[in-house]
Amino acid sequence: SFVSVIDNVRGAPTVARLVEGVGGASAGVTVRDGWLYTANGFDFAKGGSMTGDVRAFDLATITTGSAANFETDGVLVASALSGNSLGFDGFGNMLVGGGDFANPSEFGFQALIDGAAIFDALGGLGAAGDADELRLSPAGESTYSALYNDATGEVLVWAFGDGVVYRYAIPAPGGVVLLGGALGAAWRRRRG
Repeated sequence: SFVSVIDNVRGAPTVARLVEGVGGASAGVTVRDGWLYTANGFDFAKGGSMTGDVRAFDLATITTGSAANFETDGVLVASALSGNSLGFDGFGNMLVGGGDFANPSEFGFQALIDGAAIFDALGGLGAAGDADELRLSPAGESTYSALYNDATGEVLVWAFGDGVVYRYAIPAPGGVVLLGGALGAAWRRRRG
């Protein structure tokens, strides 16, 4: 499993492998502030990373040299669900989707991880923990994915096979966990 990019800025497209060696299945990919984030979507090997481990890689170092190794390079910033979808909201809070079916505590919600905890992890203070995570579960037990809508300032969350998109207004940095109860009533919009 690996992450690669296609560069078509100067004419003919070229492909560059950026991250390889995931000890399982590759998962979501996102970029923010010079860092590439990707996750182990399903752990196949004993030892090494676990399902849902999200690692950050400095783009300046991996785009100029050889591919980074998921298991030995980068910074572990979080571990949630399966990381099948990754992204950020406008405040820098990380969106992590999916589900680890082998671990019941990592299934049935969309994780919103406080951006301050991600920033601290990048600074060497350790990965974000469960206390840094808001769990959105608008449709009950399901696997979820999410996108941030910059135009409205909302996170759009949907459950696999549900056919409904749930809209959440997101609190300012540092307030994700504290305001979790206020997000309980989501607006609903049918997908067309």
